Amino acid sequence: ARQTLEAGFTTVRDVGSRDHSIFTLRQAIDTGLVPGPRIIGAGLAICMIGGHARFIGQEVEGAEQVRSVVRAQIAAGAAVIKVIASGGVLTPGTSPDQAQMTVEELQAAVEEAQRAGRKVAAHAHGSSGMKNAIRAGVHSIEHATLMDEEAAAMMKQQGVFMVPTLSALATTAACRLGCGIPESALDKAKSMTKRHQVSFKNALRDGIQIAMGTDAGTPFNFHGENAQELERMVAFGMSPMQAILASTSAAARLIGIQDQVGTIEKGKIADLLLFEGNPLRRIDLLRDRSRIIGVMQAGKWVAGPLQKTMNAER
Repeated sequence: ARQTLEAGFTTVRDVGSRDHSIFTLRQAIDTGLVPGPRIIGAGLAICMIGGHARFIGQEVEGAEQVRSVVRAQIAAGAAVIKVIASGGVLTPGTSPDQAQMTVEELQAAVEEAQRAGRKVAAHAHGSSGMKNAIRAGVHSIEHATLMDEEAAAMMKQQGVFMVPTLSALATTAACRLGCGIPESALDKAKSMTKRHQVSFKNALRDGIQIAMGTDAGTPFNFHGENAQELERMVAFGMSPMQAILASTSAAARLIGIQDQVGTIEKGKIADLLLFEGNPLRRIDLLRDRSRIIGVMQAGKWVAGPLQKTMNAER
């Protein structure tokens, strides 16, 4: 949490954590016990029995059980609901292009979440899982790795966000045997990387809403290195300004807090990054913490040399 804040990220959406630990961390940050970003947390990811992310999630079967689990997550403190609509890279025995959870189960999650004013994020690599989730009414597709033309058209028509998480596959695929990642996961990541890049480029071309997300916590995809995602988005076709907007105003709209943060406007919470250099010329500068002069969160300097200066003056 501290590393993420010091890197200039004042708000994050956490879409899956073990044993509700994210809610404890959020409370510690909100009460000032520890420094960290504002957290919109999902708690346990909801998956089918034997599905992807089951090790840090809640397995379900049938629409009624889904509703019960969604209610339980909200009662525990979830501000967003996460569902698993396809297999994944890191879970053995699951295929990323295979759909998981039924449309009825996914729709039950969306209906129950909306009743409590919560949005739903769906993990989906393959197009079949993406389409199921879109039909069910989810608000974002996390990864969208193997998106086909029909899935892209559905996302565009229904205003569903793509959160590409380019860094997650890239950092995993860059590993060699013996790095600690199972060989099956390495094979999956390497086989999908180029297709992921194509999906991102197509989404950008088609005008699908894109919000930046890194999937930090996946192998060698470290918290505090979030800005690497902007570099990858620019490398695959975004302008630096588009990447910055995907990380600020677009991300705020996805999370549902655009009235508070995401743009610099009168009446909004003052979350600011004061930076030496011009990222519109070199987006990679945003990853250089030595250039950060100050990070302001809710009108208070919370990181960088300015924070130390202000504290010394007090």
